[in-house]
Amino acid sequence: MRIHEALPKTLCAETMSTTTYLINKGPSIPLEFKILEEEWQGKDVSLSHLKLFGCVSYVRVIDADRDKLDPKEKILGLSR
Repeated sequence: MRIHEALPKTLCAETMSTTTYLINKGPSIPLEFKILEEEWQGKDVSLSHLKLFGCVSYVRVIDADRDKLDPKEKILGLSR
């Protein structure tokens, strides 16, 4: 995220903190894709305070869906 947004290396700690926060706010597979905080507090959690950081996402293409010389991933760009 930091490199894609051309942020200085001095913001590395903030980027890692943001990444950790987002992982903790995301759905969990063992909880049947529920958010941990929702399960813990028993109420819905608002994520409206989150803003788009801006990064490129990569999606892996299954081997059966591509030829030998095709790329192994597709790039999904996020619009602002």
